Amino acid sequence: AATLAGGSSERLAEVFHGLIMTMEEELDRENDLIERARYPLAIEHTAAHDSLVAHFLNVYWQAACGKTAIDLGVLEHVSALLVDHIKACDRAFAEFYLSARHG
Repeated sequence: AATLAGGSSERLAEVFHGLIMTMEEELDRENDLIERARYPLAIEHTAAHDSLVAHFLNVYWQAACGKTAIDLGVLEHVSALLVDHIKACDRAFAEFYLSARHG
């Protein structure tokens, strides 16, 4: 299993941290769009974004402290969380946004 302690695990940690930073930037843009669209579930949706980022950062820092490893299982777990968010929250917002623009 890859950890942050040595070898290629350092590169894996860099990639994971970069993913978190990119995700945070994209979620900030999405939050702006949600606000401009006056989405009725804006508070819940942006709270879900905050929760995702916090969870991902917690995984990263747990690995940085040597308490866990960033390995394929961890990456599959965080990927599943993100996909679930997209399928539920983002899909609902997209439907609202498209209907508001074309309705």
